[in-house]
Amino acid sequence: RKVQFIVGEKMPTNISVNSLMGFIIGSISAMVGIGGGALTIPLMNAFSVAQHRATGTASAIGLVIAIPSTIIYLMAETSHLNFPEWSIGMIYLPVFLVFLPLTMFGAQIGVNIAHKLEGLFLRRLFSIFLLIMALRMIYLSLT
Repeated sequence: RKVQFIVGEKMPTNISVNSLMGFIIGSISAMVGIGGGALTIPLMNAFSVAQHRATGTASAIGLVIAIPSTIIYLMAETSHLNFPEWSIGMIYLPVFLVFLPLTMFGAQIGVNIAHKLEGLFLRRLFSIFLLIMALRMIYLSLT
């Protein structure tokens, strides 16, 4: 028997509810530096949205989260922090410049692979990824 946390059969259409969910996801995602998928995908799954659609929507939302948060992190006052040379605000340019083309290329490969996977397998893969990341972060915070 498949046990799954379901809140509803479809996403809410109430603008206030959607606005609140978007605000919470955007705020938390920008604060902790995630694209939003870790929050958006489980939320959409709870409203019975298919895994591929949730993943695609989360990718688009990640872009919307990344642009304003990147601008704010670029303009951040860091004189009281010990940031390395080649940093603008809180962004370390050498890593950004190396990761930029590689993530753009990798994203294309990831999307093509995701299209070939069954939704349930993609959901399980995502769940395992979240679990491993959570366990790693808990471990690092306790050591």
